[in-house]
Amino acid sequence: MPKSSGWSRVVVLFCFMFALTAPCLVVVSGTAAAMVAAQEDDPATLPEDRIQDLILPAEKAFSGDVKEIRQRGVLRVLVTYRKGDFFIADGELRGVEVELARAFAAWLGKKGGKKALPVRAIFIPVAFDELLTALEQGKGDIAAAGFTVTEARSARVPFATPYLRGIDEVFAIRKGAPVPTSLDELAGRTVHVVRGSSHEQHLGELNVRLAAQGLAPLNIVTPSADLQPEDLFDLLGTGAIDLMVADSHRARLWRRAMPDVQVVPSLQLKTGQDIAWAVRPDAPGLLHEVNAFFAADGGRAVKKAAGLLERYYADRSWHVEGLNRKFAARAKRLYPHFIRYGDTYAFDPLLLLAQGYRESRLNQKLRSPRGAVGVMQVLPSTARTMGFPDVVKEAVTNIHAGVRYLEYVRSDYFSDADIREPDRTLFSLAAYNMGPNRMARVRERAIRMGLDPNRWFGNVEYAALRYVGREPVTYVAQISSYYIAYQGSHAVTGARRPVLEALQK
Repeated sequence: MPKSSGWSRVVVLFCFMFALTAPCLVVVSGTAAAMVAAQEDDPATLPEDRIQDLILPAEKAFSGDVKEIRQRGVLRVLVTYRKGDFFIADGELRGVEVELARAFAAWLGKKGGKKALPVRAIFIPVAFDELLTALEQGKGDIAAAGFTVTEARSARVPFATPYLRGIDEVFAIRKGAPVPTSLDELAGRTVHVVRGSSHEQHLGELNVRLAAQGLAPLNIVTPSADLQPEDLFDLLGTGAIDLMVADSHRARLWRRAMPDVQVVPSLQLKTGQDIAWAVRPDAPGLLHEVNAFFAADGGRAVKKAAGLLERYYADRSWHVEGLNRKFAARAKRLYPHFIRYGDTYAFDPLLLLAQGYRESRLNQKLRSPRGAVGVMQVLPSTARTMGFPDVVKEAVTNIHAGVRYLEYVRSDYFSDADIREPDRTLFSLAAYNMGPNRMARVRERAIRMGLDPNRWFGNVEYAALRYVGREPVTYVAQISSYYIAYQGSHAVTGARRPVLEALQK
């Protein structure tokens, strides 16, 4: 795999290989699911649909208002795949925006009378920075993605009654980093924010003010449309980045799960912001109904939103875990093998190391209930067909077999010229997890859904969510996340710099 900066989410930064005492990042460990799934690739057809109320994408515009929505019985909700707001767990859609939108759809249906069709919420995931454009184009009826109401956004689309008020935009800092006491002290520092967010806009305004005072501007890094605030918060908690901006209500809840992050509530980029749904501009009746929904029963839906935020954002199960000395020592010992076989089969060795962590935490002694073994969780029967008679005793042989299988999947299933890097490698990782034949069928389903079958993120990824479940999506994301967040960062400690420089070659 070429070491290209073109990845949206690429390899994890493994600082532990160079300084075991440095704060580090590691993906949450998996079990034997990956290699087992690949080697027991079930030829059976995919289920017709795992998630009945998820459609992707909305190809045709629709211009009707409340009457037409009730006649269709469908409310199209534009969302962004974001842990806490809209995600998939155990084959079910979950999140704050999912529950609120479903409640509104049910309420809208009941208001239509006894003979009216029930209204069902259909969710359409879109990149965050494309949500308002999709809404303007009529590809959704509402956009529900934790939007901060700003003048620029309100000039484009109408916003409903806020379901959260008085939200501040605050700075969060990694443990040990200098804590500024004023906005002026941020001059010259690097801050990471989500692309297309109000934070990006407001930091740009702060830079104008700093320039007027003769101070150095902030280095504003917007890593990728794929990275969301919780991804950046995880990076902050592991010490990989130094500074970010977050909405105060989310930062307060995230802070409980990530004690190594400092939130500075007194240092505010903006204060008193509102969070609301955006509504399709040509649907004034729908806007009226959304406002009525949030006002009904003494603001019951607003109270529900606050409770949902508390429940979903206080859940730390999706956070990245830190790495202790034992696992750091394993990484340092095994990394030469990943370099060797990465060079042999043209994979980035750091990517392979990340996969090894996802599989076993680099534990050669790990055995799965289904018989997979070792660092790369290889089935001995599969290994023997590739010429590896024993993958149990030695980690180096296990790693070789796992990488060889990954290369087999890539060359035999994803060698089409239309599939380019990084997607060829991302597909190979997904196939390592779910099986290459199942992966091929998921790509076929992606075509039926109007998605690009040659791109993983935002395309085949969504088809996998719909027809297989979150396991392969989580698998790929955990292995390939975060690299892009380091680009442009100047606040890299000496312990981490050698790895960063290696990744950027």
